[in-house]
Amino acid sequence: MFKFLIVGFGNMGKIHLDSLLRSKNTELYGVVDHKINKKNEEVNYFKSIYDVNLNDDIDAVIISSTTSSHYEIAKEIIKFNLPVLIEKPISTDINEVKKIVDLFIKKKQILLTGFIELFNPVVSYLKSKEIKKISKIEITRLGPVQDKSRILDNVIYDLGIHDVSIFDFLFKLNKTEIINRKHIYKDNMIAESEIQFNSNNIEANLKLSNQSNEKQRIWKIYSDKFVYEADLLNRNLKIFHNEKIIEEIKFENYKDAIDLQLEDFVNKINKKSYNSEHVNSILSVHKVVDELN
Repeated sequence: MFKFLIVGFGNMGKIHLDSLLRSKNTELYGVVDHKINKKNEEVNYFKSIYDVNLNDDIDAVIISSTTSSHYEIAKEIIKFNLPVLIEKPISTDINEVKKIVDLFIKKKQILLTGFIELFNPVVSYLKSKEIKKISKIEITRLGPVQDKSRILDNVIYDLGIHDVSIFDFLFKLNKTEIINRKHIYKDNMIAESEIQFNSNNIEANLKLSNQSNEKQRIWKIYSDKFVYEADLLNRNLKIFHNEKIIEEIKFENYKDAIDLQLEDFVNKINKKSYNSEHVNSILSVHKVVDELN
């Protein structure tokens, strides 16, 4: 059993805890959150990361605190050679992202980030198809108005980062150029955005909103022969040829992506598998997200 420390016990912290409890291979070491009230004598509670003895029986750390706190927390944890999963974005300051990534690369220490959509079975299937000769991609990701208690509500960092990570996973970000962009602000933050960019000679149109009445996560990939319409939310894929559906796949009976992400993390810890490709991808994705702003 691997013992995990969760740093930050807001919405994502609770989601990670539920996943840890569902797994047969993990258990909770403790929780760090300055707002938490101690309720369970069997769980270690800490107000600050500096209150934790990181040399104790801890196998890995999940950082799901506010984005602005990630950098300082990660810098402290890396001193103890612990595998870390940091929720996305690692930081909205690209220089902080670079410093964190450089530290983990230098120590060859396991670092993952919360690119949860990479564990969506629809995305995995698209990866297996190795789609070539793509003319364009249309991406729509809409979400409802965010919880007002959340500090980060820049829609590109909060939602768009998922689609940039998917693009990198499927096609690799390379020589990314921003062609056009239009942002709509609310409370001095980007709440809606339409962005056209080109990367690896593929044109992508990205539409984002966290002010929508509906929730959508749609990818349309146009290749020379087929159009792939992926509904990431409902785990459904339609393949078109000459504007007719030739195949429809419903991805049912799959584990939740959060659980698949945890399994991947545990496997890497178990094998002491440092993945330089993923760590470099973390930086590439954050660089492009920074440019999209």
